[in-house]
Amino acid sequence: MIDRPKKIAFTVGSLLLAIDLWMHGAMRPSMTLLTSAATLSATASALQVVRPETDLHAPQELPRSTRKLAASPQTQPLAMSETEKSLCRISKKTDVPLGGDLRVQSVERVEGGAMYWIKSSDCPAELYSIIGIDRDGRIDKEVNCLRTTLTELTLNSGLQANIEKVPAKKNSRPIAIAGNGRFLVNCPDSGLTLTRDGRFQLRDGALENAEGCLAWTRQDGGRKVVFADGEPLDDRGCSETTRECLDLYEPDERDTEAFNFKTNKSLMILNERGLRKMHSGVLFHGALEDLDTADRSLTGVENWETTRLAHLPAQCP
Repeated sequence: MIDRPKKIAFTVGSLLLAIDLWMHGAMRPSMTLLTSAATLSATASALQVVRPETDLHAPQELPRSTRKLAASPQTQPLAMSETEKSLCRISKKTDVPLGGDLRVQSVERVEGGAMYWIKSSDCPAELYSIIGIDRDGRIDKEVNCLRTTLTELTLNSGLQANIEKVPAKKNSRPIAIAGNGRFLVNCPDSGLTLTRDGRFQLRDGALENAEGCLAWTRQDGGRKVVFADGEPLDDRGCSETTRECLDLYEPDERDTEAFNFKTNKSLMILNERGLRKMHSGVLFHGALEDLDTADRSLTGVENWETTRLAHLPAQCP
């Protein structure tokens, strides 16, 4: 027979063991559920990280159709202008500077093709390049601004200023030249000179222009040209009665050593071998060429400051 105290202790111990077993058996399912919930929560969080459309803080991609529209300007470049096409051609066949601030003037040739005057900020001040392209696309003239002079640019400028009629005045004999011709004059400061300045006045039978130079002829070893007061001149600059004529020349544009730049109107003659009789110029009496306008640069081309900027395309065909 078990003692009462031992019976009570056994009973209490059994009860505690039963409670312990019950608690461990009942809690496991709850803990399993909690663990599973935590696992699902963690999995859901992980899914949210890899799915940017559910994460407001993740960078959002453009829809596919929007990305296509945004890329279209790059895949469809604008068509190049004729000037840009010519710059591409020039860049492949010459080494004239085409970088920095680039300005281009051009004119079509009568026989086809075009002439280009190209001013780059890489060129020395007042200097620019000249490129001639024939009708077959070949470059037949090249003047590089890095290796030229004002004399060479003036000889090859080939540009014509506007010619305007002027009011008639006593003893005034204004004459303009259209084309490549120039008047032969003798100047106090530079000697024999070729000039476009036809602002002549008749003084003691001689023609003197606004630069103080006398119309000159190489006849008789060199002398001034003399006309009677009011005597009319024909379209070659000759007197209809005495046949005295102005000497008109076209300088050889290749012989840059025969001349020296004086002004935008005039070239000093260093050697007469560079003189060629005018054959393509035309005289206009009672008119003047507008050589002093502000829209002309030092050598007669248009003012570069007012010429629009151009650019060499990044990708040439």
